[in-house]
Amino acid sequence: MKQALNSSDKGSTLARKEKSEKRRKQILRSAETIMSTKGMDASISEIASDVGVHSSNIYHYFKNKEDLMFSVVGDNIGDSMNELEEDLKGIREPLSQLGRFIWFLLNRADKETDITQISLFQCRSKFSFWKHEAYEVHIRRYFGIIHRILKKGISRGDFDEALHIPVIRGMIAASIGMGNLRLNIGESTTPLVDDFDDLMDLIEALISPAPAITHKKQDKEQRILEAAEKVFGIKGYDDSTIQDVVKEAKVADSSAYWYFKNKEELLNTCFIKGFQRINDGFDASDPGSGKHSEQDNPLLIKLERMLTDFLMIAVKHPDFSKILVMNGVYSRDFYKSKAYDPLQKLFARIAGSLEEGKSDGSIRKEVNGRLFQNMVLGTFSQSVIRWHIVENVSWQQIQYDVKEIVRYLLKMVRSPGDKKER
Repeated sequence: MKQALNSSDKGSTLARKEKSEKRRKQILRSAETIMSTKGMDASISEIASDVGVHSSNIYHYFKNKEDLMFSVVGDNIGDSMNELEEDLKGIREPLSQLGRFIWFLLNRADKETDITQISLFQCRSKFSFWKHEAYEVHIRRYFGIIHRILKKGISRGDFDEALHIPVIRGMIAASIGMGNLRLNIGESTTPLVDDFDDLMDLIEALISPAPAITHKKQDKEQRILEAAEKVFGIKGYDDSTIQDVVKEAKVADSSAYWYFKNKEELLNTCFIKGFQRINDGFDASDPGSGKHSEQDNPLLIKLERMLTDFLMIAVKHPDFSKILVMNGVYSRDFYKSKAYDPLQKLFARIAGSLEEGKSDGSIRKEVNGRLFQNMVLGTFSQSVIRWHIVENVSWQQIQYDVKEIVRYLLKMVRSPGDKKER
């Protein structure tokens, strides 16, 4: 009799757990739909109403609205990774596994637009997301799959044995993420899967076991801008105020409003000035001077310097690099602002160098310039998050990573005829 009761109790407990998990999934599905358009402006009450429960029931499963939003992304990624793991089981060759991984993610992004909106524009711009369980558990698993595939490819001799795996896996993930972002802001109208062949062309060139190649007193406005970079980079744009900035700049409150009408204009001006710094660095780069790690071709030296100058802002201006990623790349408003135009011009210069290289034979004619730009900006964004937000990497390590990233970027696009041993 006692055993029968115990069996009944276990069955009842299991049923309650199943019911609870079902309800949790219902809440997540509803939150995904509503938050994809409203973001943090969505209310707990409207999500609860959509599910058909009282608002208090939501807090039984999630701490607050932010926890709910991050969990939407985390659970979706977890489910997708389970599906992907099944897909990979029948594939033995690492390159084929990598191709399947990339195809799966491109196809998923094309189909699951709601979750993409939340992940790109609501979660990634928040410091707290990168510390949340959604990132720690599920997105790290995503990177773990890439890591496993790359390691297997290296052990079999299919991939370059000297690959810097953390950098390479970040570059691959970043290129997919940036293509997804540009699709969602309307800069691309074709499905992401249409880019699969061109993207794989870049990645195969990146990981292939090719022979290694040896390698005055500030004015007040400027003080305010530098203070804004520092404050926004440390506290986050959303949690900072104009008062925080003027305090850091050691100027009167009214000074900021003399130059900038509001915090948003201050942020956009930080971007514009920062891009001008990079542009000036491009102009100052002299292909005829200094040591170069890759080759003697002047055009490739120029491209190497441009890529290095862009990536090195993470070392020279770490706070700017953080706000560029958090409040620029992962902010929908940025792409509608006057600050986006100078960034496009910077990348147009890189694209111009690629086209020059195709003409003189130093760049492979198969290289898709748009996808290469996605790879550059995406890798920068992913790396800044790893360097400055998730892992707090030393500046020496960042410099080493930058050198490796640039080497890999050039390896992707360089014509075989320019692969000189140094």
